[in-house]
Amino acid sequence: IKSCNFKTELVPVVFVDIINILEIAFNNLEIFKSFKFNFLLLDTFFKGKGDLLKNCSFQYLSNFLRRANKLELSVGLAGKVKQSQVPDLLKLKPKIIGFRSAVCKKNIRNDAISGKKLEKIHQLFKLDTS
Repeated sequence: IKSCNFKTELVPVVFVDIINILEIAFNNLEIFKSFKFNFLLLDTFFKGKGDLLKNCSFQYLSNFLRRANKLELSVGLAGKVKQSQVPDLLKLKPKIIGFRSAVCKKNIRNDAISGKKLEKIHQLFKLDTS
């Protein structure tokens, strides 16, 4: 991967709900950087096993992002993120927060996007002054 010259920047996804993967990634952030990755996405793989914050404590995410930022490695957060979790996640200052079910009708990821839900989440971003 190091020697490849991709036209598009690759983004590794770390699945927080697969045993030990998050810890392995945390302990090897320097390796991601050495492979010239500038971005990581933390997400859930098993959508039925709960959201990002059920699988990973806020404190652990905070430590992960702080360590990654020291290496100039940007982190995105996703994984059944709920509207109510947005204010806390914004405090972590991730590069991206990914939504799918949170902006869909009835919170079903394959349903149509709800303009009202999208606007509510947009307002949370506008309120964030940190």
